[in-house]
Amino acid sequence: MTPVDAGRARQSAAVDSAGTPRRRHGDAGDLGGEDQRPIARRTQGITLELPTRSDSIKHIMAAARLLHTARRRSGLTQRQLAQRSGVPQATIARIELGAIQPRTDTLERLLRAAGASLATETRLGEGVDRTQIRERLRMTPAERSHLGVDEAAALRRLTDRTSPG
Repeated sequence: MTPVDAGRARQSAAVDSAGTPRRRHGDAGDLGGEDQRPIARRTQGITLELPTRSDSIKHIMAAARLLHTARRRSGLTQRQLAQRSGVPQATIARIELGAIQPRTDTLERLLRAAGASLATETRLGEGVDRTQIRERLRMTPAERSHLGVDEAAALRRLTDRTSPG
C-alpha cells in the first residue's frame, strides 16, 4: 500500500456511509477537547453545521433535569413513575442521570404521568426585524429624542383624525 492509499484509507474511515465525519476518542469534539466548534458538512452546495457533542450533552441534561424536577414535584418515586407511564424504572434512572436522551414522545409520556407537560414556546427575539433597532442605535441620543417627539406628534395627529367627535 502506497502512502497515498494509506492516507485515503484513513480519510474514508473518518466518515460514515452518509459522509458525516466520525469522531474518534481524543478528537477535538471529545469531552476533554478544547475545540467544541460544530463540524461543517457540505451537501449539494449547502453547508450544514452538525451539533457538537457538547450541544447534545446540553439537550440530554435539560431532559434529565426536566424529568427529575417533574417527578420530584409530583412526589413520585422512579418506580411509581414507571408503573404510571409504562416506561421501565431503569430507563427513567438512565434519563435522569443524563446517560441517555429520551425520544420526545417518551419524555412527554413520562412528564404526563408526573402531572406535567412538554410545551414549545417561541424563543424571544426570533423573527424580529432588527433593522430599525440598529438604525436607532446609530443615532445620537439627541437625534433619537427629536425623532421620538416627531413620532409622538404624528401619532397624536393620527388619533385625532380617527377619533369620533
